[in-house]
Formats: sequence, C-alpha cells, structure tokens
Amino acid sequence: MKKCDTAVYNKIKPDYKDTILWFCIGEVYLSFAEDAIKTAGILNLHLYDGEDQNMQIVKLCVFPVNALVPYLQAMVNAHCQIGIC
Repeated sequence: MKKCDTAVYNKIKPDYKDTILWFCIGEVYLSFAEDAIKTAGILNLHLYDGEDQNMQIVKLCVFPVNALVPYLQAMVNAHCQIGIC
C-alpha cells in the first residue's frame, strides 16, 4: 500500500469544500479521498488505496501531468471546480 502525506489536503480542504483539489507531485497529479472518488468517476480512472500518516486507508486517484489539459476540460464540462496545488 502506498504511503501518502494527506496533511496539506486535510488542512486546506475545509476552505474549499466545493472544489476538487489536484496536487502536482513530480510527473503526476494526485487527488485524495472524496476528490479522488469524484475525479476517478468522471474521468473513468482507477482508484487506489493509500495509507496516510495515521495509517488510515485513503482513496487516491493519479494521472500523468501530460493529461492535465484534456482531463481539466472534461472536469469543467462536468461542471466541476478544480483547484490545482
């Protein structure tokens, strides 16, 4: 199971409840928890199980940075608000 640091997500998500947050980490974009579930559902991507710093299972959705433009377009077309971190 992949370890992931959800501290930043957990800190800022309450201020952006209606926004799906995507984090650029190296060559991929990553979303966590409810944002991952929404992203995967709309974009037909796979969900992964990760483990946060408290050893709790969290859903992850990952896609390569070169897919940003078409995926962002699809999310906007689905009336989603996206925050890129």
